[in-house]
Amino acid sequence: MSWLRAAASTGGTFLIIADVCYAAGFIRMPFIYDVKDGSLSWSKSSEIQVQGGSGQVIALLSTDHNQSAVTINSEAKAPYPGYHGLFTFSLFNYIKKQPLEIDITNLLLHLRKHSNYHPSQPRPQISATIGGLRQLPLGRPSA
Repeated sequence: MSWLRAAASTGGTFLIIADVCYAAGFIRMPFIYDVKDGSLSWSKSSEIQVQGGSGQVIALLSTDHNQSAVTINSEAKAPYPGYHGLFTFSLFNYIKKQPLEIDITNLLLHLRKHSNYHPSQPRPQISATIGGLRQLPLGRPSA
């Protein structure tokens, strides 16, 4: 995964948002996050950690391995009527209502809650090149 090595070596943060089928199957990171007993936990995956890089890569993924992404049709009276990815729609609605820093535990719980409303119940994933992630590097520009 040369793109992962290149992204992690720059010293910044590379954020991937993928609302596609089988997202966790082809965007694989060394650490996978989950919520257990109300708190964020992470486990090591089979992916090899990139060494020597000072950057980090964080992936917000709409589906787990072997799951299809879901498209929804919002009502004509909705602010953004038409067809949207369920994951993207839920993600943007969550971000619009949050303060400057996004709590990753609450975000993951929100995405999974809204995904469970659909009959196919896709399972959003968050994975990264770092362990112990607490906040996402998202926010509004400071004044």
